[in-house]
Amino acid sequence: PLSDFVEQTFNHFYLLIEDPSKPRFSYSTCPIPGTTRLMNLTHFTELQDSGRHLLIVQTESPKADVPALFKEIQAQGLVEETATLLQWEFCSYSRYNSMEEVLEKLGRGRSLFQMLDTYRFIALAGSVGRWKGALGNGER
Repeated sequence: PLSDFVEQTFNHFYLLIEDPSKPRFSYSTCPIPGTTRLMNLTHFTELQDSGRHLLIVQTESPKADVPALFKEIQAQGLVEETATLLQWEFCSYSRYNSMEEVLEKLGRGRSLFQMLDTYRFIALAGSVGRWKGALGNGER
């Protein structure tokens, strides 16, 4: 049964910001309280050179105060002080101690799930194309 597996949940907030400066980082184990890492995926999207950035903030809680987090990101100098938060969206990802074993037990139901490797940044960046496709090329 699924209860035999240890679940880990990763809370991600996707922030679309307006910032005329070039991205100042790609990955940071963030010093901001309540966060575990911060990623700027602008280089991996069509946003590059558009004055907009796509940030992902992984938080300890799904109830994080996004505007306050954004102000702290600005205070840390990770984006321009004049940057503006345009919109944000929350996604939660779960993983189990052995997801392959869980999926094997699902049999044909396995095709209903997509596994994301959120530990390695390069693997996470590889998912951008799929996300854009699911979101209709990011236009909302």
